[in-house]
Amino acid sequence: SRREMWWAAEQVAMGVISVVLGAVVLSCEAVRVCLVVVQSGLVATRREAMAAPCKGHRSRRILVDGECTVCNAFRTFVSYRVRKADAIEWASAQEASRGASESGAVAEALRATYAAPEAIATNLLAKLHAVTDDGQVVVGADVVLGALAECQAPYPQLAALGRCCPRRLADGAYDVFSRNRHAWFGRGGPAWIVGKAGVEVDEAARLKHAVAEATWFVAAAFAGLTVAVLPLGDGHKDGPTQYATRLVCASLMLLALWRDRLDRKKPEYPRDFYERFVGPASPQSLAIMRVVCAGILLVFTLPFMTAPLPETAAVPRHMCKPTGALRLAGRLAPSLFGAEALLASATRLAALALATRVLLCLVALGLLTPVVAPLAAASWLVYGGVLRSYNSWRGHSFIAAWWTLVVLAWRGGAAEVWSLDALRARRGSSSPAYRGWTRFMVTLVFANNYFMAGLSKFCASGVAWAFGTNLKAKLLQTSLTQGSFGVYLSLALKHLPAVPAWLFLGVAGLYGELAMGLVPFHPVAKLAFPALMWGMHLGIILLQHIVFVDLLTMIPAWYAWHAVDTLAPKDAKRYAGG
Repeated sequence: SRREMWWAAEQVAMGVISVVLGAVVLSCEAVRVCLVVVQSGLVATRREAMAAPCKGHRSRRILVDGECTVCNAFRTFVSYRVRKADAIEWASAQEASRGASESGAVAEALRATYAAPEAIATNLLAKLHAVTDDGQVVVGADVVLGALAECQAPYPQLAALGRCCPRRLADGAYDVFSRNRHAWFGRGGPAWIVGKAGVEVDEAARLKHAVAEATWFVAAAFAGLTVAVLPLGDGHKDGPTQYATRLVCASLMLLALWRDRLDRKKPEYPRDFYERFVGPASPQSLAIMRVVCAGILLVFTLPFMTAPLPETAAVPRHMCKPTGALRLAGRLAPSLFGAEALLASATRLAALALATRVLLCLVALGLLTPVVAPLAAASWLVYGGVLRSYNSWRGHSFIAAWWTLVVLAWRGGAAEVWSLDALRARRGSSSPAYRGWTRFMVTLVFANNYFMAGLSKFCASGVAWAFGTNLKAKLLQTSLTQGSFGVYLSLALKHLPAVPAWLFLGVAGLYGELAMGLVPFHPVAKLAFPALMWGMHLGIILLQHIVFVDLLTMIPAWYAWHAVDTLAPKDAKRYAGG
């Protein structure tokens, strides 16, 4: 029948209107959160200057259907985006209809607009109504546009654009949406009825809401890049798409940290960060860190692990390409660290190698640690920079141990027990809380080593890195190019199906490294994931013939220093984190 045809057409129109509204709001929100985040984080200007008010009706008190899901969502939406807290007041249409016979500006304005009392109740629940400062009653689409005009940019501009639309088109779209809102989106029930106080949202809550939205937007962009864009690329680590993904990833982490900082300002924020994630540490645990990291870095300097440093002086100079700190040092002091000075002199390189080993031995013994530890960290950095200049040492191996030494050199307190310094002289010891923060920083370094490795893979190929065909190709390639130890397990397993065998290994490797980012903050993660990574390194030895000596040693040591803190007496309770 004709009525059914009109109903079907109206449902189609409702669907189109909903999709268009969703797309417009999503686009405006992307612009808004960018403006709020940039302004709040970088520009010290007043929030009221984000957008100029739009001319037209100023919605002062808006009456919403308290049982309507859409109306209450609109109320919450505007409350978190309005520029001035007193620009809009909210009231329940149900309460306004019951009090229409009473005195008051709102009741008088409604009686002046609708002569019959029953017409007031009917119209208030059918459409949005607003009463302006001068007693004018605004209905329907004009209420929505007036509310948007009071919000942050770009909503005032959107409201101005909406006022330029033909009146019949705007009112017709509003009427279609209003008639079908309950059928499409449901009712909230009596508990949703708005009280006289409305919604109390302060500036801090608005900023936190904007940062949370920005986090979700950036997370969605990162997911889209890693799931839909990067897997279709060339798989290279460097390129415009890869750089864009890294930028988005960095933005996501910064926004997450900002959001956590805003959360900590709340009075009801849970226990202090120290109690939740750090906890006290004993001097024995820091002593284990000192000995282990010095021993790992000392192993790096041995001839069977890396190329003998003096021998690199005989390599042709065109192959020497210093990078990072060594390149900077060469530019600042070319007579000491230049490619034609330190890197070309076998005598100087031999002296550097000897000094690095001696300093690391002194760190392990705990002799003059406050002086020796910084010197050992600096000397090892130059040592590694020389090898990196010839591309003979790449990747992230041994970096976690060096950063651990840097943290211990900066914070101190690693030679209070089990050291020659402790035997030589009794000095004041640091507090358990201070040592706890040192241990937590080392844990961040340890977990970040894996987390960043996983992110580098994720930002290069996205989820495609874990695909069975990709991992199978990588393992077979390294099996043929690395020392074999007489075992070619990857070649023996080459006939296994890509799914599920190789896919399982890829997923475990990629997402296991990413999950290590939870280790400093989650009790289950800190208990299970380091052990899983140790098992992964054993698999890498068998399948790729690559031995991560530093991480195979550091993971058991990580458990050891936490076990020491767990069993330590009064000054260090069972560790809460770190």
